[in-house]
Amino acid sequence: MDQTDVAFYCPGEGLFADDYDCRIYYRCERRSGQYIQPYLLACPEDAVFSPHPAHVSATSDGWAG
Repeated sequence: MDQTDVAFYCPGEGLFADDYDCRIYYRCERRSGQYIQPYLLACPEDAVFSPHPAHVSATSDGWAG
């Protein structure tokens, strides 16, 4: 799947966690006008996405759920 071909609603610009997989997150960037494009990103194998504050961290330090 192309990283821009995703079914994710961006609530604004920034980084957002996936609701079902702590190794997946989305980067939302403003495009032309009011359109905000979501990009699907994946953490390295030994890391997870932590939404508060938004960053990728080692599995033992991250949020997963």
